[in-house]
Amino acid sequence: IQDDPKTILQIEDVSGLRFKGPNIVFYRRQYESDPTDSLVFIHSDANLGRYTALIYLNSPNQCTGGTAFWKMRGLGWERHPDLEMLQKARLVDCPGTWDIINDIGNEEDKWKKTRFVEMKWNRLLLFDSFLFHSRWPRVPFGDEINNARLIKCFFLNP
Repeated sequence: IQDDPKTILQIEDVSGLRFKGPNIVFYRRQYESDPTDSLVFIHSDANLGRYTALIYLNSPNQCTGGTAFWKMRGLGWERHPDLEMLQKARLVDCPGTWDIINDIGNEEDKWKKTRFVEMKWNRLLLFDSFLFHSRWPRVPFGDEINNARLIKCFFLNP
């Protein structure tokens, strides 16, 4: 985890938002051989910051896929539920409920893809951290450090 004040200032300039922190910044490299079940696939970043920013760092000839946004079938949620949403669904705010929501994040058939943003070199994708999202496709690409999927992640707070 590192801070990157210069890039955060650039994100502020293009977004019109102001971030005072705490902010979390790190690089994520993912290989085709990485286990696909090591993290929740479809998820929100609600516990990390108010906004998520991704910068795609692969060269143009390596860019494959991107980021997908999802809607939970059945409940119709496109974002991390708040207490009112849980109550409407007759769910209780407890660890067991969150375990179920996380488990569903690995069951792609329980979701409908609503939007897709294509990976392009140096593209900034800034979105509400409460939105359910994932990399797409599920299996990353690349078999070595020079050709694996590489993004820089920012979890930002106004």
